[in-house]
Amino acid sequence: MKPTVCTAVAIALTMAATEAQEVEITSLARNGDITWTCPPGSVCTVEWAPELVSSTAWARVWTHLDGIRATQAVTKARVPMFYRVVCETNGHLQPMRVGAEWTYTVSNGNARTWTLTETVAGVLLSPAIPNKYYMVTRFQTWDDPKPSGVDYLWYDSPASLVRSTPDSLFELQGPFERRALYDAPPGTVWTNQILHFDEYGDLTIEGTVAGTTNITVPAGTFSCKRCDLVVTEVDTRSQIIAYPGMTCTDWIAHDLGLVKRITSMPNLIGSASPLTYELQSIKR
Repeated sequence: MKPTVCTAVAIALTMAATEAQEVEITSLARNGDITWTCPPGSVCTVEWAPELVSSTAWARVWTHLDGIRATQAVTKARVPMFYRVVCETNGHLQPMRVGAEWTYTVSNGNARTWTLTETVAGVLLSPAIPNKYYMVTRFQTWDDPKPSGVDYLWYDSPASLVRSTPDSLFELQGPFERRALYDAPPGTVWTNQILHFDEYGDLTIEGTVAGTTNITVPAGTFSCKRCDLVVTEVDTRSQIIAYPGMTCTDWIAHDLGLVKRITSMPNLIGSASPLTYELQSIKR
């Protein structure tokens, strides 16, 4: 579904909607309050521009207006004069808000259990990066002794820069993105290049959307898309011959993200494979 876009110019209102009447700016008061209507559950962003012409590039960041160093008596900067609200009326696959938190119960093949918590800790805004990314941190807790598999989170790192769209969760890897989660029609296939996987080199992972099913986890029962992922190629730096046999099955739900994950890693963590992650709670 395409975003619906409405534009407010100073105090006067204009409207340019790709989907009629779904979003409407109702006022932009002199005290700085902008008000709009949209379907409940939408994800909205207020954007600004210094001018309104056919080539206008709408901004979501204020970085260039912070820490301005004056080199002469007169300094000039481009500031907001025009505003619009961009609204994705069907929300995001995974809620992206600072403070959002997912807690998973994790178990391994040795019947050991522990907890994984993922938290949206902050936002990355930069004119050099076209998208808005969120910093997601991951923290695990367990009772001693340390369970086998704690040090392995499939292809996740202790912290990631991610962004969500209505159907995908993307993770930034240097100048590239990988599709970490994908809510797509059954039969959809995609490929990820996972760069510099620890000391073992780069991996190629192929994902397939297998269908829709109800999944029950400690947090409840949810309608989920099942995605099957398998390592199909390993670069020559890796000495782990089992990598091409590694698999991961994800169950994902819209507006929740990852609900359940089972990873199988033969010969990597021995009898502790597979690892199972189940959503215990979510704080949006």
